[in-house]
Amino acid sequence: MPVTVRKGKANVEDRVRVIRAAFSLSQEALARALGVSSRTVARWEEGTASPSPLALVRLQHLNKIREKARRLFQGKEADAWLRTPNPALRGYSPVEQLRAPGGLEEVADLLGRIEWDLSTSCYR
Repeated sequence: MPVTVRKGKANVEDRVRVIRAAFSLSQEALARALGVSSRTVARWEEGTASPSPLALVRLQHLNKIREKARRLFQGKEADAWLRTPNPALRGYSPVEQLRAPGGLEEVADLLGRIEWDLSTSCYR
């Protein structure tokens, strides 16, 4: 089920929790993936603060990564792919790579390359 993240106070805390749970990320790991402090993520979940426009874009990007993985790898295989070490990510799993600076973009790029390869493989 896709999670839509929109600006606004209503249910921001629930949306952040759902995204964290979908990737099995701690508040600290999500914070690293988004480039914010873990206290900021905690405030979002408490409902005492709302994500900035940049953080909202990054949350949407994270959600799109999961949706694309689910589309390419068919459900539970997507969850396995997200947690399996990948040579293209220097042996880290995509979820682990999300925690590194620039990891969000690197995982999105890898999924794009996989999608491109799958879509062009019929021409080989």
